[in-house]
Amino acid sequence: MAFLKEIDDEGDTDVCDQEDVAYERRVCVPFPMECPSIFGVSYIELPIRKILTWAAEEYKDSRELLMNIREEFYFGDHPDDYDYLVDSGPVHLLSREELAIRRLALEKDRGAREMRRLGFQREDELGEHQCEEDRGAREAARHSFRKEDEEIRKGKRDCWAEDEMIDREWERFIVERDSWPPERRSEMERAERARLAALDEQLQSRYGKLSDLEFALMEKITRRGEAEAKFASSASS
Repeated sequence: MAFLKEIDDEGDTDVCDQEDVAYERRVCVPFPMECPSIFGVSYIELPIRKILTWAAEEYKDSRELLMNIREEFYFGDHPDDYDYLVDSGPVHLLSREELAIRRLALEKDRGAREMRRLGFQREDELGEHQCEEDRGAREAARHSFRKEDEEIRKGKRDCWAEDEMIDREWERFIVERDSWPPERRSEMERAERARLAALDEQLQSRYGKLSDLEFALMEKITRRGEAEAKFASSASS
């Protein structure tokens, strides 16, 4: 982006250096306490970038959101965005007696664990199937309200464009303010901040109205879908 390039070129001290904007780029998953005694490792360390990549593939409904987060914060421009680590830090190793007790308890509970696993797996599969059916019913019902739906979608697109415009205006403000006359800089900054705050307030109001319209539309779509499903069920019985 042009404004950000100007910031880099001018070395604007008001903008944080990348190294100053620190946040975790990896997560550490500790294993159960007996794991080091059995497998020799106590944790796995994973790049958040790779976790988001996997999650985006696994959870399709949130794919766009997760990929946007990945590209914004875990872009692949840092060594911590790559490779994993399976290791063992300072741990307490269990004795053979303790391990034998745990193995026997695990074996005794294996049948019940398998039953629980199958139960959760069935629930998950049924939930996925129900979600697909609900999604299909919503899309079919949405067609009945396509004019309202398109108006809301257009309103969202307009808001997103305005949102980006306000971001660009803030970038312009940050770049240009150092060139303003020193004797007027404070006054000009106050005026510009007030203008930008007013733009944002107007935008948030539009977002709120769109959210109310979308909620009302979803209620109508849900009621229509339920009515059609009830009719289809009674017709087939």
